[in-house]
Amino acid sequence: MDYDRLAGSLIAGHLTECGPYTRGGNFCGFKSIPNLVRVGYPITEVYNDGSSVITIHPRSNGAVTVDTVKARLVYEIQGPNYLNPDVGSYLEAIRIEEEAPNRVRVTGVKGNPPPPTTNLAVCSSGDYQAEMATYDSRFSTIAIDVYGRVPDDPKSQKETTVMIRHFVQAPTKEAIGHFTKAFMFCAMQGYCRFHPNMDLRTLAPKPYIRYFRARFQQSTLKVRAHVEGQLPIEVDPILKTASFAGQRSYEPTDPVDLQSFGPAKRAPPGSIVLARSGDDGGNTNVGLGVRNADEWPWLRTFLSTQCFQKLLGDGYQPEYRVERFELPHLHAVHFVMYGIFREGVSSSSIIDGFAKSFGEFMRARQVDIPVRFLVRPWVWQDDPYQGMLL
Repeated sequence: MDYDRLAGSLIAGHLTECGPYTRGGNFCGFKSIPNLVRVGYPITEVYNDGSSVITIHPRSNGAVTVDTVKARLVYEIQGPNYLNPDVGSYLEAIRIEEEAPNRVRVTGVKGNPPPPTTNLAVCSSGDYQAEMATYDSRFSTIAIDVYGRVPDDPKSQKETTVMIRHFVQAPTKEAIGHFTKAFMFCAMQGYCRFHPNMDLRTLAPKPYIRYFRARFQQSTLKVRAHVEGQLPIEVDPILKTASFAGQRSYEPTDPVDLQSFGPAKRAPPGSIVLARSGDDGGNTNVGLGVRNADEWPWLRTFLSTQCFQKLLGDGYQPEYRVERFELPHLHAVHFVMYGIFREGVSSSSIIDGFAKSFGEFMRARQVDIPVRFLVRPWVWQDDPYQGMLL
């Protein structure tokens, strides 16, 4: 079996799934995308050699660019070996290149036999949960359950209001009821400025779903496809597999002296860095990349595992395991953080259970960036980073 060709088709499918993302949806350079409404799915041309071309219909909304495809590629992957029951796809050699406007060619995917086991996603009924949002009009610091921060010299009441989210889970509805009663009984005893959200439906106990991932031996897996009006199609089990000892994780390759890039200024990484983040079970992944080849040595050296943990700030906890790898032809670094969502999105107490904003939070931090990069236009802006003083 030609695993390279099969792996290429797998990646073509990955780029098509959540298809509007390939055409500019959820893209941090969205200001460069024309008519970013009703963009729909892309067209994926899969070729006999395993390469593919991502494109769109003429005169349709959105756009397909190297950066939109790159951002989609690093979304919700779990390491350099993209595993599937039929094939494993090595991503480190992948290339994404513009063939013509709105035509992007994907090549270089290498394949290998799949692992002897495949994932089994198990969902079970959880307990009950409820939440309530209250608001405070003078908070100026952030705690785990506080969302927002009041600026100095606020110009409106909107700017002075942040949300405090109360989130509870319990094995019985009765326990949730005690939380609700306590909340209502204490409403008149709150701190000054306290005012609750009037949507009390969120206080009603509701069941949630627990998710966990198991492994199933491929050799014993029976697959049957049912097509309406036809006899079931039996699929033979996978017999040829390759051992899998975990994803390869490593620190920066060929690190350089960051001082060699010359003077640096404090600025958000988002001035030159694109990012995409997402969820996968109890984990989150973040891919970060730059547009220019001379920025790549700086990015791969700067973005060590320790740097990633620091950029996450209070969102990182020591019990979270982090893995890192590089996509050199894409000028991108990819991270997976294990365990942050525990039993999956539907049971997580984190308000962004899909991890869509993790990458944007990291892009908004302040770090030292070489001035030679900052004098270039900011990500999809006409002017250099406006916060920099030269």
